[in-house]
Amino acid sequence: MSDQETMQTQPSLTTTEIMTIILGCEQTLRFVQASPNYKQIEASERFSTSNDLKIGDAVQA
Repeated sequence: MSDQETMQTQPSLTTTEIMTIILGCEQTLRFVQASPNYKQIEASERFSTSNDLKIGDAVQA
């Protein structure tokens, strides 16, 4: 498949659609961050990330 054929089959999103998706992701992350189960997982001594970032960091970014 050529690059031109690939470009024609990829969906095109408007700026408004992209912003709506990003805002939805942000709300989902806030919902997860506020959940008691996530707080329990994050507080566990076994919880770690490869870069020390947590959900709150992603929401603020």
